[in-house]
Amino acid sequence: FVELPSQLMEHWLSEPVVLKKHAKHYKTGESVPDVLVDRLKAASLFNEGFATVEYTACALLDMALHSLPEYGEDFDLGKFE
Repeated sequence: FVELPSQLMEHWLSEPVVLKKHAKHYKTGESVPDVLVDRLKAASLFNEGFATVEYTACALLDMALHSLPEYGEDFDLGKFE
C-alpha cells in the first residue's frame, strides 16, 4: 500500500486536467498556465535518447556475454566489456 499512492500521484500529475485543478498559485489561486504544463511535458522527455542507448548497450553486452560457450578461470569481465 505504500507504493500505489505515489504511483497514482505520479501518473495524475501528467494529466493536464488534474494538474490545473490542483496546481494553484499559493497567493492568487490561479491554475498553472498552459505554457508551464507544456514545458513540464516537454521536460519529461529530456534525456530519453541517452537512457534508450544505455539500456540497449547493456542488453547487447548481456547477450554477448551469455552467448559465450564457456568462461575460463582467467575470464575478465572488464576486458570483455
